[in-house]
Amino acid sequence: MSPTTEYKLTVWSSLPSPPDYKTQDVSAIFASETFMGTEFQDLKSKPSSCLETAALSGESFISVIQIETYTPTVARILKHCLPNFPERLLQHVVSNTSTGETFSVIPSAIENSSNIGFLMNYPMAFADEQLQVLQNGLLPIATWICEPDHNHRASTDAKKAAIVICSSAIVPQRLALHYCAACKKRWGRLQEDLLWICADLLRLFADGTQVLHTVKQNMTTYHYQIHGDTKTLSLLGLTKRLHKDTAKMITLREQLRVHLSELMRLLRPLNFSVAGDLAMRIQDHADAVMYHKETSDVILRQLENMMSLAFNIETMAQGQAVARLNTLAFAFLPISWVATLFGMTQFSISAAWYPLWASIALATVTTLAILLPRCRRLKYASPFIGYRFGWRLRDHIKHMSQKHNVTGAGFDDHLPTKTVANEYQHDTPCAPPLVSADYHAPVSSQHSSTSDTLSIYVD
Repeated sequence: MSPTTEYKLTVWSSLPSPPDYKTQDVSAIFASETFMGTEFQDLKSKPSSCLETAALSGESFISVIQIETYTPTVARILKHCLPNFPERLLQHVVSNTSTGETFSVIPSAIENSSNIGFLMNYPMAFADEQLQVLQNGLLPIATWICEPDHNHRASTDAKKAAIVICSSAIVPQRLALHYCAACKKRWGRLQEDLLWICADLLRLFADGTQVLHTVKQNMTTYHYQIHGDTKTLSLLGLTKRLHKDTAKMITLREQLRVHLSELMRLLRPLNFSVAGDLAMRIQDHADAVMYHKETSDVILRQLENMMSLAFNIETMAQGQAVARLNTLAFAFLPISWVATLFGMTQFSISAAWYPLWASIALATVTTLAILLPRCRRLKYASPFIGYRFGWRLRDHIKHMSQKHNVTGAGFDDHLPTKTVANEYQHDTPCAPPLVSADYHAPVSSQHSSTSDTLSIYVD
């Protein structure tokens, strides 16, 4: 063991017989001590003395180990002081904190012992002091529930010990304040069953509601940027943020799945003996995790839709830019043609004619560009023009005959029974009136449907 090996960690240990009243004094429940440098002997004696004190008092022991600077020496010392100490859990906490990994371990019981160890990454919304916003992240916390070994057992009624391993100072502070707020109730149930530490950790650090709310706020900003002024839309920056939030949502869904597996494992009666109140609390947490998981699925699909929409808008913008470029190139087409024509070696003409021929060519190309689309539309619409005109003419004659009491039985018998309403249902768009506004039906004693002159036009 090298004397130059340095580390830094803070150990928070529960005190025997905490007060039964509500207090804000954290020191009434937990005592903290920081170890750093090469204080190997002090670190070795701390866990042992705490376990002996808890065993003598007949109470459960809780300790929070906050790793600030990690070296392999810390794991070896804790392994020596605490038999069966899960060294891998400690290493995974440090690795998740330093590299951003999301390695998790669901609760499992070691064979021939009552040791339970698990590692969870709790979703939280951290405050960013520079950006003045909330940033979503994961807080890795490892928990080890064990029984004191035979050296620390004062009696056969010695209770278990819970070791919480973390790398953030938020964990011991929140735990201490949580138990100080209701010492008699919360600390009492923890003494009866240390599995309450699982429910307490979920309540304090699994803030899925705030995490999802933060993502929804970001989605509102993205929605405004996409559907707002597209000229100021930065596709690169927007897609980076969308990809970042999408990756976070995928990670969140995975961690919610792990939390759900943890809670289901705790509810298994074959592996753990869970009290009634604790089972109800764990079931409530499982329902909340399931709800957050379903909500995260919806948000993930919305983020993917926004990403597709952003790419579609960028594609349309590029198409419009190409269209404008083609319009600009279209103006140079007649000029290029004239330049090519007069650039032939066997064709000579005075340069004074260049502007005239260029104007004629430009007018010709422009006229063709305007007429060709219209001719194409007229080609598809021409088969229906005569059909519409015939039906409208017959309907109008029939309507005028009925209006002026014309008894044109011989003519009306051959008219089709198609109504005006049916004609308008099949013709799209609706045509303007068939009779001009200045038309007045002639008044004559000799009513004849064939002698009236109609002023009819077709659109």
